[in-house]
Amino acid sequence: MAIGQGGTGYALKNGSIVELEGTRERHIVGAAEIPATFAGAALFQVQNAMAAIAACRAQGVPVDTIQSALRTFDACGKNRGRMNLYQLDDNYVLVDYGHNPGAFQATCALAAQWEGRRLTAIVSLPGDRSNALLEACACEIAKGGFHRIVAKDDGDRRGRAPGELPALVQRVVAEVRPEQASAVIPDEHEAIEHALATAEPGEVIVLFTEEAPAMEEMLTRMGAVAVNAVPELRSGTRLRSRRREDALLAV
Repeated sequence: MAIGQGGTGYALKNGSIVELEGTRERHIVGAAEIPATFAGAALFQVQNAMAAIAACRAQGVPVDTIQSALRTFDACGKNRGRMNLYQLDDNYVLVDYGHNPGAFQATCALAAQWEGRRLTAIVSLPGDRSNALLEACACEIAKGGFHRIVAKDDGDRRGRAPGELPALVQRVVAEVRPEQASAVIPDEHEAIEHALATAEPGEVIVLFTEEAPAMEEMLTRMGAVAVNAVPELRSGTRLRSRRREDALLAV
């Protein structure tokens, strides 16, 4: 039912998730207050929160209960392997099990919000997908705006030959962005160690992995700590970008 016909909707307005009912507008929670949104930078997580709010409100859950739940839900503690952010010295590592074009596209859009920082992608692809789908995934990575891309194998190659999928990623990247810096480091541990050893100050490394717990344990041994945001380096630009998105986020 449309809002004008007595229905209820939810939208992002000026950084806040609001409930719309007729002419009434009620503030629910600021997007940046939700740890899983990384201070509001992850618009797809804002959309997820809006959908959760809508479902809860439809069941009569009080607003204060929803606020408390969203403000205390952090991905590292409660959703391991999905958008887990770590800080190691002055660098950041985002760990996620992205494995389809939509997930890669959304994660690339998030990384683009961290303006002024060098961005590195460490990527592997699931071997039990068609080559056409894998090429579509690699294409999203190539278009993602990363300064460098490191292709690796998964521990479970799912029937593929060693090095086959990293070679596919590098081939597609070269076709889509010939100027893109890329490398193949098949071993996942070696790939992350190389990326960290050669990182610039403030760099963000996006690690796509199906072995998130093992990678997170490795990062923790190296001294990494879980965090909920990457500090903004350029004020104003990202805020304006988010405001342009306000009208596009509604459920």
